[in-house]
Amino acid sequence: VALARRNLHELAPHQRDRVDLRVSDVYDNVPSGTYDFLVFNHPFVPRAAEQTNSETFFVNAGERFSVLERTLNGLPHRLSKEGFALV
Repeated sequence: VALARRNLHELAPHQRDRVDLRVSDVYDNVPSGTYDFLVFNHPFVPRAAEQTNSETFFVNAGERFSVLERTLNGLPHRLSKEGFALV
């Protein structure tokens, strides 16, 4: 979040009053309501060398995949009618 704040300050100071940067476990620290734009920076999940396709990767990611699953499941409730998310 520190780097995002610095980038916002340096690259788009005119947008500072429109952007709210938060650290959160998915939606835990995000106020209720809908948003026009949400950005999620999910944790990296390394893939084993023997895994060759994304289906295998996601099935074997197990609990680590739940973060992405919770994010995607919550989007219909958190995005405005014309909102979008960067995941």
